[in-house]
Amino acid sequence: MCLCVYIASDKPLITQEYCKSKPGFYVDCGEAQGQAGLFAKLYPGQHYYEAGSHMGCACGLENYSTLPDDPRSESERNQSNQDVVDFHAWLKAQSKHATLRVFCTDWPNEMYAALEAQAIEEQPFVPLVDFEEEYWMPEDVVLLIEKSEETKM
Repeated sequence: MCLCVYIASDKPLITQEYCKSKPGFYVDCGEAQGQAGLFAKLYPGQHYYEAGSHMGCACGLENYSTLPDDPRSESERNQSNQDVVDFHAWLKAQSKHATLRVFCTDWPNEMYAALEAQAIEEQPFVPLVDFEEEYWMPEDVVLLIEKSEETKM
């Protein structure tokens, strides 16, 4: 199942459209319905977004190129690397004027129950400092990025 990355913000954010002719990192306005609607229940009155990668979903926002059984081509690994870097640059830029909450999940059935019960843990976001060709999005927790003029991402 694909990863989903949802973002709630206290202010409107800049979006980046998905481009079929040159796929890469994108952020679309999310709708507070369906799966995203459950996330919206935790943070009502926010602006909602969904982030993705060159793959058309959020799976490319993780990079596991150091695994010996990575089936991807070199160009696809390179694009995932770029998508991760672009995603973190976007988060850094947006957090200069807004508080963000990022939620990544592959939506197993138990997550629906946890979201409905508002039983999701919130923790500080650990920014990407030195990209070393491997990056995993923490799943099933809400990553908090506080608004800061001096964001240290």
